[in-house]
Amino acid sequence: MPAHRLLRPSGPIGLALGISGAVAMLATLPYAVRKRWELLAKLGSTKGWLEVHIFFGIIGPVLVTFHTSFKFNGLISVGYWLMMTVWA
Repeated sequence: MPAHRLLRPSGPIGLALGISGAVAMLATLPYAVRKRWELLAKLGSTKGWLEVHIFFGIIGPVLVTFHTSFKFNGLISVGYWLMMTVWA
């Protein structure tokens, strides 16, 4: 299948999904930092920061799931399922 080369986890689309998912999950961190740094506390409302935090917290794991092509095996899958348990 020609689409398999593109969509598999090591293919160009699969890699883009994995990287995007990882970046999205890292994008949830500024919300926690904002609560501790006074400089960031002055930027935007808490509600706005929380909405961005929730958005990326949902999108990140979804993108990572698509990156894996819905195949979960090995030691990495244990970490994935623990993350999904926390997420749920």
